[in-house]
Amino acid sequence: AGHITGDPATSSASKFAVVSISETLRAECFNTNVGVSVLCPGYVDTGIMKNIEKFREGRLDLFQPSDEMRQIWKPMIENAELRLSSGMSPDVVAEKVIIAIQEDILEVFTHPDAIPVLEARLESIKIDASKLDRKYAESVGREQETESVAPKSITYKHSSPAFTLH
Repeated sequence: AGHITGDPATSSASKFAVVSISETLRAECFNTNVGVSVLCPGYVDTGIMKNIEKFREGRLDLFQPSDEMRQIWKPMIENAELRLSSGMSPDVVAEKVIIAIQEDILEVFTHPDAIPVLEARLESIKIDASKLDRKYAESVGREQETESVAPKSITYKHSSPAFTLH
Protein backbone atom coordinates (compact mmCIF):
# COMPACT_ATOMS: atom_id res chain seq x y z
CA ALA A 1 0.00 0.00 0.00
CA GLY A 2 3.04 2.30 0.18
CA HIS A 3 3.43 2.02 -3.60
CA ILE A 4 -0.17 1.95 -4.83
CA THR A 5 -3.19 3.96 -3.84
CA GLY A 6 -5.84 2.45 -1.65
CA ASP A 7 -8.57 3.19 0.79
CA PRO A 8 -8.69 5.22 2.95
CA ALA A 9 -6.52 7.99 1.56
CA THR A 10 -4.95 8.83 4.92
CA SER A 11 -3.73 5.26 5.32
CA SER A 12 -2.23 5.21 1.82
CA ALA A 13 -0.59 8.59 2.37
CA SER A 14 1.08 7.49 5.58
CA LYS A 15 2.33 4.29 3.94
CA PHE A 16 3.70 6.22 0.96
CA ALA A 17 5.48 8.45 3.49
CA VAL A 18 7.08 5.45 5.22
CA VAL A 19 8.39 4.17 1.87
CA SER A 20 9.74 7.62 1.01
CA ILE A 21 11.42 8.02 4.40
CA SER A 22 12.94 4.54 4.07
CA GLU A 23 14.27 5.20 0.56
CA THR A 24 15.68 8.57 1.65
CA LEU A 25 17.23 7.09 4.78
CA ARG A 26 18.84 4.39 2.63
CA ALA A 27 20.47 7.10 0.49
CA GLU A 28 21.50 9.12 3.56
CA CYS A 29 23.15 6.03 5.03
CA PHE A 30 25.16 5.52 1.85
CA ASN A 31 28.55 3.91 2.53
CA THR A 32 27.79 3.24 6.21
CA ASN A 33 27.07 0.06 8.12
CA VAL A 34 23.39 1.01 8.46
CA GLY A 35 20.91 -1.06 6.50
CA VAL A 36 17.36 0.01 5.73
CA SER A 37 14.49 -2.24 4.71
CA VAL A 38 10.83 -1.34 4.31
CA LEU A 39 8.23 -4.09 4.64
CA CYS A 40 5.56 -4.03 1.91
CA PRO A 41 3.42 -7.09 2.63
CA GLY A 42 0.27 -8.30 0.95
CA TYR A 43 -2.46 -9.93 3.02
CA VAL A 44 -1.14 -11.59 6.18
CA ASP A 45 -3.23 -13.89 8.36
CA THR A 46 -2.59 -12.07 11.65
CA GLY A 47 -6.07 -12.36 13.17
CA ILE A 48 -6.12 -8.56 13.59
CA MET A 49 -9.77 -8.15 12.62
CA LYS A 50 -10.89 -10.67 15.22
CA ASN A 51 -8.84 -8.97 17.90
CA ILE A 52 -9.96 -5.39 17.21
CA GLU A 53 -13.26 -5.84 19.05
CA LYS A 54 -11.56 -7.50 22.03
CA PHE A 55 -9.08 -4.63 22.19
CA ARG A 56 -11.79 -1.98 21.84
CA GLU A 57 -13.90 -3.57 24.61
CA GLY A 58 -11.05 -3.18 27.06
CA ARG A 59 -10.43 0.47 26.14
CA LEU A 60 -13.48 2.60 26.80
CA ASP A 61 -11.45 5.71 25.98
CA LEU A 62 -11.37 4.58 22.31
CA PHE A 63 -14.09 5.25 19.80
CA GLN A 64 -17.01 2.90 20.36
CA PRO A 65 -19.21 2.49 17.27
CA SER A 66 -22.96 2.38 17.70
CA ASP A 67 -24.90 -0.81 16.97
CA GLU A 68 -26.14 0.84 13.76
CA MET A 69 -22.56 1.55 12.66
CA ARG A 70 -21.51 -2.00 13.46
CA GLN A 71 -24.34 -3.28 11.28
CA ILE A 72 -23.30 -1.01 8.39
CA TRP A 73 -19.65 -2.03 8.74
CA LYS A 74 -20.39 -5.75 9.10
CA PRO A 75 -20.03 -6.67 5.37
CA MET A 76 -16.79 -4.67 5.07
CA ILE A 77 -15.34 -6.28 8.19
CA GLU A 78 -16.35 -9.76 7.04
CA ASN A 79 -14.71 -9.09 3.66
CA ALA A 80 -11.52 -7.88 5.33
CA GLU A 81 -11.49 -10.92 7.63
CA LEU A 82 -11.87 -13.23 4.63
CA ARG A 83 -9.05 -11.55 2.68
CA LEU A 84 -6.70 -11.50 5.63
CA SER A 85 -7.46 -15.06 6.76
CA SER A 86 -6.53 -16.30 3.28
CA GLY A 87 -3.26 -14.36 3.49
CA MET A 88 0.30 -15.46 4.07
CA SER A 89 1.31 -16.91 7.40
CA PRO A 90 3.04 -14.40 9.72
CA ASP A 91 5.85 -16.95 10.12
CA VAL A 92 6.54 -16.90 6.37
CA VAL A 93 6.52 -13.09 6.36
CA ALA A 94 8.96 -13.08 9.28
CA GLU A 95 11.33 -15.47 7.49
CA LYS A 96 11.25 -13.29 4.36
CA VAL A 97 11.97 -10.18 6.45
CA ILE A 98 14.96 -11.84 8.09
CA ILE A 99 16.35 -12.84 4.70
CA ALA A 100 15.75 -9.33 3.32
CA ILE A 101 17.64 -7.74 6.22
CA GLN A 102 20.49 -10.21 5.89
CA GLU A 103 20.70 -9.56 2.14
CA ASP A 104 20.37 -5.76 2.49
CA ILE A 105 17.14 -5.67 0.46
CA LEU A 106 15.40 -2.29 0.66
CA GLU A 107 11.92 -3.07 -0.70
CA VAL A 108 10.64 -6.18 1.07
CA PHE A 109 7.74 -7.34 -1.12
CA THR A 110 6.56 -10.53 0.54
CA HIS A 111 3.92 -11.16 -2.11
CA PRO A 112 5.38 -11.16 -5.67
CA ASP A 113 1.88 -11.00 -7.14
CA ALA A 114 1.97 -7.25 -6.36
CA ILE A 115 4.65 -6.65 -9.01
CA PRO A 116 2.25 -6.47 -12.01
CA VAL A 117 0.23 -3.80 -10.17
CA LEU A 118 3.40 -1.77 -9.62
CA GLU A 119 4.41 -2.22 -13.26
CA ALA A 120 0.97 -1.03 -14.40
CA ARG A 121 1.29 2.06 -12.18
CA LEU A 122 4.72 2.86 -13.61
CA GLU A 123 3.42 2.36 -17.16
CA SER A 124 0.57 4.78 -16.44
CA ILE A 125 3.07 7.36 -15.14
CA LYS A 126 5.21 6.93 -18.28
CA ILE A 127 2.16 7.36 -20.55
CA ASP A 128 1.10 10.52 -18.70
CA ALA A 129 4.64 11.97 -18.81
CA SER A 130 4.89 11.34 -22.58
CA LYS A 131 1.46 12.85 -23.16
CA LEU A 132 2.40 15.93 -21.15
CA ASP A 133 5.65 16.39 -23.09
CA ARG A 134 3.82 15.99 -26.41
CA LYS A 135 1.04 18.42 -25.44
CA TYR A 136 3.57 20.95 -24.13
CA ALA A 137 5.54 20.80 -27.40
CA GLU A 138 2.31 21.31 -29.35
CA SER A 139 1.30 24.27 -27.16
CA VAL A 140 4.56 26.13 -27.75
CA GLY A 141 4.55 25.27 -31.47
CA ARG A 142 7.61 23.11 -31.79
CA GLU A 143 8.53 19.51 -32.21
CA GLN A 144 8.78 17.43 -29.07
CA GLU A 145 12.26 17.74 -27.68
CA THR A 146 14.28 14.57 -27.89
CA GLU A 147 16.39 15.29 -24.83
CA SER A 148 15.17 15.91 -21.35
CA VAL A 149 16.24 19.08 -19.58
CA ALA A 150 16.72 17.09 -16.38
CA PRO A 151 20.32 16.48 -15.32
CA LYS A 152 21.80 13.16 -16.30
CA SER A 153 21.68 10.39 -13.70
CA ILE A 154 24.93 9.22 -12.18
CA THR A 155 25.38 5.74 -10.70
CA TYR A 156 27.79 5.39 -7.80
CA LYS A 157 29.19 2.04 -6.73
CA HIS A 158 30.73 1.12 -3.40
CA SER A 159 30.69 -1.73 -0.91
CA SER A 160 26.91 -1.43 -0.49
CA PRO A 161 24.50 -2.16 -3.36
CA ALA A 162 24.72 0.33 -6.26
CA PHE A 163 22.05 2.99 -6.51
CA THR A 164 21.28 5.86 -8.84
CA LEU A 165 20.91 9.52 -7.92
CA HIS A 166 18.63 11.64 -10.11
